[in-house]
Amino acid sequence: NMGTWAWDLTAKSVRWSDNIERIHGLPAGTFDGTFESYRREIHPEDRPRVLESLQRAVATGTPHDVEYRIVGPDGTVRWVEGKGRIERAPDGSPRRMTGVCMNVTRRKNADLARVQALERANRASQRLAAIVESSDDAIVSKDLNGIIMSVNSGAERMFGFSKAEAVGRSI
Repeated sequence: NMGTWAWDLTAKSVRWSDNIERIHGLPAGTFDGTFESYRREIHPEDRPRVLESLQRAVATGTPHDVEYRIVGPDGTVRWVEGKGRIERAPDGSPRRMTGVCMNVTRRKNADLARVQALERANRASQRLAAIVESSDDAIVSKDLNGIIMSVNSGAERMFGFSKAEAVGRSI
């Protein structure tokens, strides 16, 4: 799930290890070595961010480090993490950039699933809170020591205590 690459800035060519071709869903030996071919593999929505990271690395020498999506020839979308560093010529000009590319699709999909699960749980919690608050019935929650944690409007009306007066007191 990881491969190496080298981008020769003077010859304007890119060399990929076989693993990167596999990560991109390409048959071995089919990457043509041009930067434009690599650029086309980047998901259109992520392309500006990836190219900006590469340009910043070339211009300033900062490390290239970015997660982005790639689109294989069959349309399969994968997440990768690219890391690279500039190598300079004796005169200080950028000569080439070398780095690694890692397939992080599993981790990224797990992260996205976790975020979606949290969003669903949050929506369910908000829905439950709205139901409790709008109920005409008295609903009171307490902790294991019998201290009131919350009351709804129905409980305020029924018992004659405001939320501020009830919360924190013993049941």
